[in-house]
Amino acid sequence: MLNEIHVHRFPEGTVSSGFEELLSARRKRLSEDLALGRIPHRTFPVLAVLAPVMTQAEGEITYPGDPMCLYAALSVTVRNAVRDAGPLEQAGHYNDLAPGWTRFPDRSYRMSVGEDGYRPYTGSPNTDQTVFDPRVWDREARERWIGLLRETQPRVVLISSVSPAHRYALNIAGLAKSEVPGVYVILGGRHVDETTTCVPGATTLMIAPSSTLAVMDDGRVPHVVDATVSGEAYHSLDLLMRAVALSVDLDSGWVAPSAVRPRLEDLLRRH
Repeated sequence: MLNEIHVHRFPEGTVSSGFEELLSARRKRLSEDLALGRIPHRTFPVLAVLAPVMTQAEGEITYPGDPMCLYAALSVTVRNAVRDAGPLEQAGHYNDLAPGWTRFPDRSYRMSVGEDGYRPYTGSPNTDQTVFDPRVWDREARERWIGLLRETQPRVVLISSVSPAHRYALNIAGLAKSEVPGVYVILGGRHVDETTTCVPGATTLMIAPSSTLAVMDDGRVPHVVDATVSGEAYHSLDLLMRAVALSVDLDSGWVAPSAVRPRLEDLLRRH
């Protein structure tokens, strides 16, 4: 599991020749797989979820989260993925495989979406259809989430959560791991910000007892989250998703969790 990410300033030119060879070999292999029809496209399915703050009960006022926080956090990586979704020979941002954010919705689609936060996933989803915004966490939302997981078989699930929604975020992550055992789960949002502190100049993180990392480490909940992202996630999430894409095994099509951190460090050295 990727418990924490330390961002170092590496001297220019320190990227290893082995990493460049890896990039070249993966690109060559994917090109052959696409040409021979072994795989239909170079993208892998992803889902993003906004964990709701409260459950639905009779006579209870419910408070959904703010979906704009999730959309803002995803904005850079989604834009780069859409821009890079064409043929492999034209790809620049993603070396080979890329997350399945391939096109933006048009105005007519956005005008047709209902108010319940559920967007049916299709064989060729736009970026909005990859976001699940359940508003409240009740039986119907749980069933819809399970159905969405079974339908899409996502390789990556990204969850945004404030602290009051953390228990529902963990439930959402747990269902993802149960229904799709190979899925890689990333958690971000205000809860991570409020419970994880990086002291300038320090080499460790200060973790609050209620943090996702702490409750998994001491066994209060199973290990259902693979990585957490704190702070302004625009560019850090984009970098992490590039590392995750490079960690997708070209044979199985699933993320190899142990490869994510080395690939992330390689990318940091390169840039």
